[in-house]
Amino acid sequence: MPEEIFIIITLAIIAGSVSGVLKQIFDYLKNRAASQSSGASLTSSELERLLQRTVEKAVAPLVDRMEAIESRLDQATDHQLPAAHVQSRIDPSLLDEADLIEQGSQDALVSRREKGR
Repeated sequence: MPEEIFIIITLAIIAGSVSGVLKQIFDYLKNRAASQSSGASLTSSELERLLQRTVEKAVAPLVDRMEAIESRLDQATDHQLPAAHVQSRIDPSLLDEADLIEQGSQDALVSRREKGR
């Protein structure tokens, strides 16, 4: 009789071990399949491409506007106004000290400094 009990106990231990190992394998496979099918995560290259496209879309109107302004400026420089007309539009108080020195009017520079005090 002791041999039969030993065989039963040995078979129970082996069956329990096999079922425990199989359960661990099935849980691992189930978790791996769930993590692969979630699809919520992005790789770094996908994230970079997504950000680049978003920035390009956001900046595109600004680039177009800047190009339009640049073309207007190019056209304006092609059709410059006469020098007398341009000078009449400039406010003399906005001229900085470097412009006054270049024009050779040292007296104007001194009087401007005195007015600022």
